[in-house]
Amino acid sequence: ITAAAWVLIDASTGQVLAEKQSDTRMYPASITKILTVALAVEKANNDLTQQVTVSHDDVYSITSDSSHIALQEGEVVSLADMAYGAMLASGNDAARTVSNLVLLDSNFASMPQVVKEGRRSINNLQRSASLFLQKTIYSIILGVLFIFLPTSYPFEPIHLTFVSALTIGAPSFVLALEPNSDRIQGNFLTNVLKKSFPSALTMVLGVLFLCLFQQQLGLTQEQVSTLSVIVAFTVGFMLMFKLCVPFNALRGALFGTMMLAFILGYVLFMDIFSLIPLTASMLFVLIPLLLVLIAFMILSNHFMAHIAEQHANRFFSSKLFQRLHGAGRKRRGA
Repeated sequence: ITAAAWVLIDASTGQVLAEKQSDTRMYPASITKILTVALAVEKANNDLTQQVTVSHDDVYSITSDSSHIALQEGEVVSLADMAYGAMLASGNDAARTVSNLVLLDSNFASMPQVVKEGRRSINNLQRSASLFLQKTIYSIILGVLFIFLPTSYPFEPIHLTFVSALTIGAPSFVLALEPNSDRIQGNFLTNVLKKSFPSALTMVLGVLFLCLFQQQLGLTQEQVSTLSVIVAFTVGFMLMFKLCVPFNALRGALFGTMMLAFILGYVLFMDIFSLIPLTASMLFVLIPLLLVLIAFMILSNHFMAHIAEQHANRFFSSKLFQRLHGAGRKRRGA
């Protein structure tokens, strides 16, 4: 464990099993504040009007040079205002005051639920972030490349709306709210990049192939646009499949519903989404291209999972990254 301070407690007995500087006074990280507020709101039965009284320790245990919202001893503040102070202003005094609702009786039997909620938040955030980062990466790369390429950009705004709604918007909403108690493994940024980057690169290569070899393939601009949309959906569904494994009832229903929505949208609302029917010549190009892209994405996923991850973990554990990360935390605290 590389954390500066930590403690392992048996939830059933309260016995400390292992610890490192467990008595050292330290301020909570931002994600800890968010989780603390979430648990406090849950314990208050979502009643944000509940009043919280600021204690002496809530005020005077916070040093003046740390981030705080200048609460006063004895001040009575609503849970809603405390939540704003802890999450928006990153107030350590507000976070400490709110924490009294979570462990009001110092009952550490509440800690398993805290850990469970933290795992759900982080694991689901990783999956949602992978979906959004995939689009960000391929949008930036394609946007820059098509400034210089002697060909037209294949996507219209309605195309990206169609693709984003079914491969990013709806899936990320469902996956973000799903119960998830899996143990957190690896580095957050590494986990997100190794899922999103291969799919983004696959998407870029597929679209570039269609656009650069449009004349050689005998395709019109409308045909290239339609094939590019299908490539985007295929890559998006491959990433969604990877994020849904192992499948359960909810993930299976999500994946099947998005696939069905794409088919119905393409067949029934072709004109609305500026698409055209598939022809024999389009299928002659599309089927081999999709097979190659699927194979490429599988290989690139394998590369990211075994080779690139090692270098990424080495960088995140390096002294350079620790200095950069520490400097960022000091600026946020100030």
